[in-house]
Amino acid sequence: MKKMFSNNHKITARQVQALLLTDWTGKIMLILPALVGGLGGRNAVAGALAGLALAVAAGVLIGGTGGNKEAKGKESYLAALEKRIGYVGAVTVRLLYGVYFLYHTALMLYLCGETAVTCLLPETEFWQVTLVAVLLGCYLAWGGLEVRGRVSELTAFVIWGLFFLMLLFSMLSLEPSQLAMSGGSLEIEPFFSCVGGVLLGFGVLGALPLIRDQVEDSNHLPGRIRNAVVLTGVLLLMVLLSGFGIFGAAGMEKLRWPVIALMSSGRLQGIFLQRWDVLLLGLLVFGLFMSVGCGIYYLGVAADGYRSGRRGWLAAGAAVSWLLCLWMRQSHPVLLWGARIAFWGCTPILFLIAVWLRLREKLEQRRMVSGHHTGKEQDEREERQ
Repeated sequence: MKKMFSNNHKITARQVQALLLTDWTGKIMLILPALVGGLGGRNAVAGALAGLALAVAAGVLIGGTGGNKEAKGKESYLAALEKRIGYVGAVTVRLLYGVYFLYHTALMLYLCGETAVTCLLPETEFWQVTLVAVLLGCYLAWGGLEVRGRVSELTAFVIWGLFFLMLLFSMLSLEPSQLAMSGGSLEIEPFFSCVGGVLLGFGVLGALPLIRDQVEDSNHLPGRIRNAVVLTGVLLLMVLLSGFGIFGAAGMEKLRWPVIALMSSGRLQGIFLQRWDVLLLGLLVFGLFMSVGCGIYYLGVAADGYRSGRRGWLAAGAAVSWLLCLWMRQSHPVLLWGARIAFWGCTPILFLIAVWLRLREKLEQRRMVSGHHTGKEQDEREERQ
């Protein structure tokens, strides 16, 4: 029984929610406040709310894409995609997934190294931290969804709860007058920049159809995806409100990582955990480790079916991602141009393809149901005659 549980290649919708939380919590709280911090409090908060609403809608819709291989008449996402757009189109989509997750993995490694050597282990070399992260990511990816799902299920909600408490205590220092002055005016271009940045931060939603066949209770998947986006969004909004209310617009624009500054400024009074910012920084880095495992895993899924096997592609993708990460630290343009290609280029296309295929599926299902009812009514008329 234990062996079957460990190797059935299935996870639950709740574990998918936990996987998404561990992937998003660290990187979204780290990256997005820094990206939108210079656009004004009102633009940042309003854009975050709109982006989260779009992410919820996209996640719920995309969460129904694909199918369970064990269900009669169902096919995998990539098989359905190849049937719709042909072999060349399906290979192109695989390449888009590969480019996106190659940069995603490299960026998560870069963030792991930067936060660790800057805030936690200044005496450690960047390459050493990132090498440990990529090796751990390989271990998680090689274990499949089951290993990552169980680890995330044990840790995701604890990490989220601790970050929620940290931000809640930080908001006690929030000054309403400072927040009001930092709001600024609502402007169209900065607002939509925030909306796009937040939506693209949830880019892994475009890859969820790839694993839907491995979700046992896939009917619950849309609701679990919605919960993961909402829970992550709560933390993001708390970071923005606390940041603008404590540091002001000028402070948010200058801070490299506002959430780390919030951790350092907050204290939990009492005997225990006087420096709980160190604990939370460790959890933040752990979340980034999980994001590395996520990226490496999807690199293998996108390449599955080609020669060398999935593990060969996993190892190759991990190695290239690590080298790209080291290059990022040496050359800032690589970091910027990679983001433009992966997030602003690949992610919207993957989103649109997943949504388009889901809408096609829903339309075909309605036609089948309509045809079934029409045929049944015709049979009833013939029987009466």
